[in-house]
Amino acid sequence: MIEKSNTLMIQSISFPIFLLNSIFACCFLLKAARMQHLHDNTMIKQEEEDANKKLMETF
Repeated sequence: MIEKSNTLMIQSISFPIFLLNSIFACCFLLKAARMQHLHDNTMIKQEEEDANKKLMETF
């Protein structure tokens, strides 16, 4: 009886921790994806500016 209640208590503690970890992992992955997206946009913009400069230099 005591072992069963201990197991139940451990499960009731570990499940919210698991949920919090899952939420944290999702937020972390979303932030990483957003940072990568911003980095990609910055690189594309830089490449466009470089191409425009090169084009202006030819004329």
